[in-house]
Amino acid sequence: MYSLVWIPALLFSWGVATDGTEITKPAPKATAQIQTEFPSVGECLALGGTPIGEVFRDENGTWRCDSARIDTPLPSGYPTPTAPGAVELKTYPVVRRAKVEGKIAPDLASNFGFWKLFNHIKSREIAMTSPVEMEYNIDIGAPSSRVAGWAMSFLYRTPDLGPTGISGAVVVEDEQRVTVISIGFQGGYGVKQVTERVGLLKQHLENMANCELAGKPRALFYNGPEVRSAKRWGEVQIPIRKIAPPEKTAPTDTVEKTPTSK
Repeated sequence: MYSLVWIPALLFSWGVATDGTEITKPAPKATAQIQTEFPSVGECLALGGTPIGEVFRDENGTWRCDSARIDTPLPSGYPTPTAPGAVELKTYPVVRRAKVEGKIAPDLASNFGFWKLFNHIKSREIAMTSPVEMEYNIDIGAPSSRVAGWAMSFLYRTPDLGPTGISGAVVVEDEQRVTVISIGFQGGYGVKQVTERVGLLKQHLENMANCELAGKPRALFYNGPEVRSAKRWGEVQIPIRKIAPPEKTAPTDTVEKTPTSK
């Protein structure tokens, strides 16, 4: 039931953020902002970037893009992984997740969080899925990108695999449908991957006239320690939402008064 290659997760080396993907150049400042339509659940919309190759799924069910690969199943209804170097708009379905939160250095999360989550899915006889999700409490509008806290989650493949609720240090909850701007990368896992790319994602958001930031940045880490650091596939994302258009006020009718004669 469990993918044994994930068990030595303390060797994830998330703190080693040696990245084989060149960070995409900043999005050009649009002369006029665009009205953005969100993709349907499970779908992606290309925004730019320089992907290293085409994403496809081979006959064995493994996702591939050049030298990047993902051979652990994704949650049901999940969008196609974003190619390293590409920037996309993606809408995710409701996903049941087992979550552990912490405030210690996020790159040490594998020590604190992974085994709690692994023991949780083992106790419920739930097979490992990909990705491991990391959400970071970062004020992305601040001059420095200090991380005040983090949440690490394992995702259930389908919501019917177990009930929601609190199970020891683990909280099982349904992560609601969300639309994100995402950039794919290939390289070591760690918070540095997030801080180096959030500014680029914000520039894409600034070009969207009808959208705004809707949550904390997060990373999706698709590979375990069986994949060497330089080849690991991941994504950095910021959630967004549409801004309601301002309500139009009805014009005030004016009646021209006829002057009265004395």
